[in-house]
Amino acid sequence: MMFATLALIGARNKYSVVLSTSSGENQALTSEDRTQIEQVFSAINEAIVSRG
Repeated sequence: MMFATLALIGARNKYSVVLSTSSGENQALTSEDRTQIEQVFSAINEAIVSRG
């Protein structure tokens, strides 16, 4: 099972999407654009929910 986590990193306001699986965590995407990260985060969560 995969989970997506929105993480705030450092003092420079970098945001990340972290994917957690049974084999560990992977920082899939990092950006200073919070809106972009939130959109990716929402899309991943919607895909997980619709997959069941």
